[in-house]
Amino acid sequence: MSALPITLIIAFTLLFGFINTHQRHVKNFQGANLSHLFALQVSFIAGLVAGIGLLIFYGFSTAWYWPFVLLAIAVIAGSLLFGFLDGQIGQRGLSGASFAWPLFALLCYWAITELARIHP
Repeated sequence: MSALPITLIIAFTLLFGFINTHQRHVKNFQGANLSHLFALQVSFIAGLVAGIGLLIFYGFSTAWYWPFVLLAIAVIAGSLLFGFLDGQIGQRGLSGASFAWPLFALLCYWAITELARIHP
């Protein structure tokens, strides 16, 4: 198993895309429901903290440069994928689906711990 498993790449790309979706939707929020805006803001901040924490954990579990490689892949692939999905599904639908980011954060955590278990 390599230091950059496909499971981690897919999970972190989706995590990045969902968090980025909430960030974009907070920036361009045009709704009247302030509780929805607050939920988006809280989700974005919590996701950002989780994503940074996962990258730090991944760096300590492997080598210092692997988190940068993972982030670069996630930025490129996530931007392309979620830009396309935003156009197909629409901002409202993708924003609702993006609340699933904690599942992908857990999948990232699992992939990192499995990697650390296999390569001590």
